[in-house]
Amino acid sequence: MVDAEDSKSSLGNKVLVRVRSSVMFNKFFKSKKLVCFDFDGLLVDTEPLHHLTYETVLDELGFPLELDFISYCKVAHSSNRDLFNQTVRQKYPDFPHEWIDIRNKKIQLYKDLLKQGLIKAMPGAAKLIEKLKEENIPFCIVTNSNRCDVDEITNHLPFLKKVPKIFAREDYKNPKPEPDGYLTALKFHGVESHDAIGLEDTHKGITALQKAGMPHLLINSNFMRQSEIHFASLDDFNA
Repeated sequence: MVDAEDSKSSLGNKVLVRVRSSVMFNKFFKSKKLVCFDFDGLLVDTEPLHHLTYETVLDELGFPLELDFISYCKVAHSSNRDLFNQTVRQKYPDFPHEWIDIRNKKIQLYKDLLKQGLIKAMPGAAKLIEKLKEENIPFCIVTNSNRCDVDEITNHLPFLKKVPKIFAREDYKNPKPEPDGYLTALKFHGVESHDAIGLEDTHKGITALQKAGMPHLLINSNFMRQSEIHFASLDDFNA
């Protein structure tokens, strides 16, 4: 039997969570003319699949990756674009393969697995997208992913079809950590950087937002740091 005091306490906690979520939403989004979302790892849970495909390709070649998921993410999303390649070659000094060949094998395997509909939405993503639409706050996606991959994922996750504009890798010159994608989004919407806000789950993405001069939020429970305004998940903004 549930104790009356425990029930009251639970109800009180739920009310506090709703109030806090509403306050956070209003604080960071209500006055903005544009909200920019990253894609992989923020709205959709693709990172484990990226990890798996690299593991599979390297293992088949006889060079096991042997990086746990958190370690992989830190290496793969470093602002140093060549760090992953360097990490593998440091572990295997006689690694005989060109990294572009590894990348191409990984990309093909990733595309094949995407078609199976294995990707899920990140917690709170669909609800936050719906809330922004209800509040008539403009928003978009800015991603390093190719258009065909984004379209494949969107086919399996209908909430993404509510996003008015997606800037994929083909839509701008230099990938994150360069700011080109975000600058393209700002120009398209006719919005100044200080009137927008960007949400990212990696430090590489945060660097791109900083270079674009945009206010930003780091959304990742694994990579929080005191120098950034950060939240564990998008659910923190959903009442």
